[in-house]
Amino acid sequence: MIKKFYKPVLWVLLICFLALSYEGFGLRTSIEKNNTSMLTVADYYDFKKLSESANTDIYETLLDLKSQGVSFIGVKEVSLRELALAGRVTVEYFYEFQSYNQLHNPKTIWTQAEAAIKNSPVSNNNLVVATGDGQTASFVRERLLNRFSPEKIIYFNYGEQYYFIINAELSYLDRRKDIPQEFDTPLGFDPQVLDDLFQMGFSAVLRPENTSG
Repeated sequence: MIKKFYKPVLWVLLICFLALSYEGFGLRTSIEKNNTSMLTVADYYDFKKLSESANTDIYETLLDLKSQGVSFIGVKEVSLRELALAGRVTVEYFYEFQSYNQLHNPKTIWTQAEAAIKNSPVSNNNLVVATGDGQTASFVRERLLNRFSPEKIIYFNYGEQYYFIINAELSYLDRRKDIPQEFDTPLGFDPQVLDDLFQMGFSAVLRPENTSG
């Protein structure tokens, strides 16, 4: 008796489910059918590399793209190594920083570094980031502190030079086999790049890295 009662109910629920599914499918099909526009998005860093290879300013390349009707630029998160390639920071391993400054700057930079490090053990393969630009230093410091706990970032400055010792384990972001593997970390979206694109009349399409740390 119970089975005879549940069987019609099951069929009613199944029919309702199929009806709702068909309605949803029809709505999605209608939307996709009407959505025939295509969005052309140029990748900022890809064109930056091409510009550097051709010894051309990236902004000239962007203006050429704009004249061809491109109005959207894809922007991914910038990494430490990419900032270094752009000439905005220098990146070296701690053992390189230590050996050079103990020899050449023992009473200046190395003294400041020792005072900042205190008793913290630092691995030879940890990275040291340096920049003489205050705006870049603020960006790097903010993003590193967002990504790592404060005790993992050893910060000091000497004169107008700012230093960051990343006392944390990093990974390889670029795993291509044809290039040397180097430790790196993403920093998020570069506000300077976004501001430049906005000033040029582009719309930025943000492309976050699929990483955590």
